[in-house]
Amino acid sequence: MISILYKFIFVHIPKTGGISIADVIERFSLPLRLLDGDDYWTDVHGKYYHYIERFGQAVWDEFYKFSFVRNPWARLSSAFFYLSKGGNNPYDKKLSNMYLKKYNGDFEFFVKDFIYNDKMKHLFHLHPQHEFICDETGRLLVDFVGRFENLQEDFNKVCDKFNVPHIELSQLNKTQYRKAVHYTEYYSIETRDIVAEKYRKDIEIFDYRFK
Repeated sequence: MISILYKFIFVHIPKTGGISIADVIERFSLPLRLLDGDDYWTDVHGKYYHYIERFGQAVWDEFYKFSFVRNPWARLSSAFFYLSKGGNNPYDKKLSNMYLKKYNGDFEFFVKDFIYNDKMKHLFHLHPQHEFICDETGRLLVDFVGRFENLQEDFNKVCDKFNVPHIELSQLNKTQYRKAVHYTEYYSIETRDIVAEKYRKDIEIFDYRFK
């Protein structure tokens, strides 16, 4: 998401509260331009190099760039249950049928098969977060990284950057779990460690722990 007038780029990493942020921006009628592309994740969840390819290095360097990240274990469980229920659009539904139907809501089986065997590339919702906002060396390429765990507080910092009032975020696209439990309860020691290995760079760069 990019605003030419306000000169900002919001790199929307899937399942980190970005729908709520985008909703606020759109409701307040900021002029936005989405990335051009043939597939959904490029349109809505472009990575840093997509912006550079589309708008040029000069725009990327000049504009204020921000993004939000999330605990990888929590993000993965949220994405799984969200997609298992079909997501919120036809493309999500298609991906769900293609890749998640076989798991029949079994998160343990999903992690041991899909994640363990490096199939995350097939679902943009599961792409490692650092790929959106860091270069190959792990160097952060955006100006501000907020955390899903402090979503409102950190979004307020973005508002302060543009001298606009703090805007309350709604809880859009919130995953409805089978029961109200902490994300850690969905994991065994084995699946916890699988995620720790597969999302190792996210955990190191953004300093997350399983807790």
